[in-house]
Amino acid sequence: MISTFHGFAKKLLGSSYDRLWKHAAAVAAIFVAMSCLDIHYQVSLNLFMTAISVFTFGMVLRTLSSDDNRRKLKGAFMLPFRPSKFNAAYFLAVALYTLVTKTSYILVFYIAFSSFTAMHVPAFLLSFLNAGVTAFVVFALLNRGNRIPACFWMLLQVAVCLLHEPSYRLTGLLISIILQWFVLHRTDSYRFYKDLKMTEIHGAPIRNSSFLRYIGRYLFSHKSYLYNTIALCIFAGFMAFMLEQMHLASYLPLGFAVLSFNTPIGILLSSNRGLHRKIQMLPGQLQRIVVPYGLFILAVNLFIYAIYLACWQLFHGSVEIMYYVLSVLFAAQCAISTVWLEWKHPVFRWKVESDLWHHPRKYAVPLIMCLLAVTVISMESAVYMIALLIGTEMVLIFKRRRGIRNV
Repeated sequence: MISTFHGFAKKLLGSSYDRLWKHAAAVAAIFVAMSCLDIHYQVSLNLFMTAISVFTFGMVLRTLSSDDNRRKLKGAFMLPFRPSKFNAAYFLAVALYTLVTKTSYILVFYIAFSSFTAMHVPAFLLSFLNAGVTAFVVFALLNRGNRIPACFWMLLQVAVCLLHEPSYRLTGLLISIILQWFVLHRTDSYRFYKDLKMTEIHGAPIRNSSFLRYIGRYLFSHKSYLYNTIALCIFAGFMAFMLEQMHLASYLPLGFAVLSFNTPIGILLSSNRGLHRKIQMLPGQLQRIVVPYGLFILAVNLFIYAIYLACWQLFHGSVEIMYYVLSVLFAAQCAISTVWLEWKHPVFRWKVESDLWHHPRKYAVPLIMCLLAVTVISMESAVYMIALLIGTEMVLIFKRRRGIRNV
């Protein structure tokens, strides 16, 4: 069991557990920085446990669904093992990885901004362990095709989270952990291996090849990318309502910057390292890959911005023409910046897809867009400056694309 645990832990945290110390240092630095702000909020214990449970459940489920994790499991299954010890080692490795690299950041934010008592220690541990075991059990049921039992199991967990009294909820979490650990102990280890089902593939002539067609197929085979975009569309309507309720009509451009935070659409090249290596060998990469990818992101951004402006007009009553022009400019700048980062500075040093989704580089484009939004809010003439900047970028892209075509 110990050797199996080390095998998975080294895969997730590095051969010498270097990620463990790096994230520990990052958490300590964030805690010191947040504590110096001297900001204090009163957050209920139930909300704290709910946040830990939901976030941990999602992160563990995403780690189990990782393609790299699937390949690691395939190699581990070639060795003799006992299912009960294998499941325990696998769970402990994934739980340690999730705790260090993901959930610890929520914990440090809570400690820095709210009062942390002795009662929060068992609340955090029970919420974290219960969410992790639940993710393992639900993943095994879904992988087996038992969707109804998986949904029923999740409804039971929701019922436990709805218990208002903290003592009752902690008792329910403890009982849930014991029962689910017994289920995990008896679960077939092969249920955690998600085999890829090959669908019927029709060959296409080379002359009709298109990177946009590849993007469509990739997104429909990785539906979590689409779900995140749908969630962003829903958030666009919520943000328009929130800004209107707060009487912050002048902050409308800030919504464009926040809605550019579409991580999965902006990492399609980094998420497939083999594809990026093949693209680097192709002639005319700008014309065949970069431009179609940029047009795709532009279309997605315009669609989200259209929902945002429509909801704003519904709640606020009217939208100035300048904001429609500004939405196109922001969508274009976001697409150009995202594709340039993916083309010139892809992210390859990740263990599982969850690391890629939460890589610090994803904050680069939203930060740029926030700076542009603040500039527009404080200075109306900045719209013309942004238009000039994007026009210059488009001219440079067009010249290089035409040069590639003439080669």
